[in-house]
Amino acid sequence: MSIKQYPGGIVTKNPTAPTTSAAKGIWTLDQAQNYTKQGIWPRSPGAPTIGTATAGSGSATVAYTVPTDLGAGAITYTATSSPGGLTGTGASPITVSGLTNGTAYTFTVTATTPGGTGPASAASNSITPVAPSFMANLYGGLARSVVTDSSDNILMLGYDTNNQYVNIAKYTNAGVLVYQKQTSVSGTSGNRIAIDSSGNMAVGTVGGGQQRLLVYDSTGALTWQRYISGWPSGCSGATPQSGAGVCFDPSGNVYIGTPVYYACLYGYTLSKFNSSGTKQWSRTFTNNLNSNPYTSLASDSAGNIYFTTGRVPGSGYYTGTLVKVNSSDGTTIWNRFVDLPCNYPNTYGQDVVVDSSDNVYMTGNLGTNSFVAKYNSSGTNQWVKQASFGAQSYSYGVSVDTSGNVYLTGHYLFDYKMYMIKLNSSGTEQWQRQMTANTSGWKSYGEDAHVDSGGNPVFVGTLNNAADNRMFIMKPPSDGSATGTYTLSGLSWTYSASSASISTPSVTLGTGGPSNSAISLSASASSYTVSNGSLTTGTTIL
Repeated sequence: MSIKQYPGGIVTKNPTAPTTSAAKGIWTLDQAQNYTKQGIWPRSPGAPTIGTATAGSGSATVAYTVPTDLGAGAITYTATSSPGGLTGTGASPITVSGLTNGTAYTFTVTATTPGGTGPASAASNSITPVAPSFMANLYGGLARSVVTDSSDNILMLGYDTNNQYVNIAKYTNAGVLVYQKQTSVSGTSGNRIAIDSSGNMAVGTVGGGQQRLLVYDSTGALTWQRYISGWPSGCSGATPQSGAGVCFDPSGNVYIGTPVYYACLYGYTLSKFNSSGTKQWSRTFTNNLNSNPYTSLASDSAGNIYFTTGRVPGSGYYTGTLVKVNSSDGTTIWNRFVDLPCNYPNTYGQDVVVDSSDNVYMTGNLGTNSFVAKYNSSGTNQWVKQASFGAQSYSYGVSVDTSGNVYLTGHYLFDYKMYMIKLNSSGTEQWQRQMTANTSGWKSYGEDAHVDSGGNPVFVGTLNNAADNRMFIMKPPSDGSATGTYTLSGLSWTYSASSASISTPSVTLGTGGPSNSAISLSASASSYTVSNGSLTTGTTIL
């Protein structure tokens, strides 16, 4: 075979009819000399046959079969994502990294030789990377509340029982501990945490008759803090009780609500602060509410505020009560309650959440059972469901995803197990799970629930025995799978199906509620400090 050189260093293996396309035989002089020595000419390969794409956490593996036409020369295979154009190379299966969890992707594979890159394969099946499911614990504390930020990092609020600190632990959505922050607020209980769109966090605490509001930035540094006082005396004085709910509204204002022993009856106070920490108003709600340590606040898209508690309407027993408040001045928009027909045993509201359509969900205790009630923004009840475990149970946390699926957590007292329940938007059970200790003397308690932007539920609670407490995070798959027995920090736990009866209870629904009036409370700056925490932690991937 003869080789003819043309101007510019171009040669052709067809000296009588040179072309301008490398695919048709145009090569540089160096290429021609190199491949002449090897006895081959450069030629691009055919298209690989696509195989199965499999999702990972922020990654995917893409299988393929090599093309029938391998071209000539050394061959390299590349998988490319759509969207994003992220790539990986290698033998089948190829790993493509840097993908965004919660985003759907397809992939194509190409083969490349010195002669060029051949045509792409057909597109793969669609996959959506997800962060792994995991459980984690921190020694020496009680978990109280959980939220996730815009990157789906998990923020767990707890109380360090060894040092009497408020503790915030931040984990990635893959279970990697980012930081622990401890605030020297001793003697607190009933804490809740809230987060805004910028990652600022609000924490409400009560202890020693004091109500405190702490606001942190996304790094865990305190931005401002307030000590709230000034309850009127009389009938043994007025003191905040053991709970403190907090929330942000869409404008960045912060709210704190606390049960208060006031005028010989239990009441409730709600205060609004702007984003700089200046108090806007305070309101008091009376008519014999209960001193509920698990009080909670939530805001809807218009900035209206909701809280839930229990109230004695005159029957002598508590009814689960939900109150909607106008954020501009704290006046009541409407009250609703859920009660058993015979008014006994007591019914309490423990947690409240608002979905993207401004439906409102209240959970708590319906006598010996756990319950959740759904209302629309006008206060019209949509449904009520109860979970009966055959023993006294408590529901302390509720959350809802963008599809309206509802997640509950709490525990029941028969053998002290944390439960997790998923209902669809109509209240129909999807799955239910529980945590069972396989080590004598250990118990599990569910405290709060949250759903991240990808629809993955996160539950927090406390693992304990007579001598030890551990703050606990459980992030299961959204379908409740990955059941089994796992070892976490040396202890064996079984994550399995539970057997509560989910049903529609016979209840009384009403519109009565507490009276509401302005109250003059003072808010002054406090001087608590934040430092890095050092609680021992452990994580297990499910």
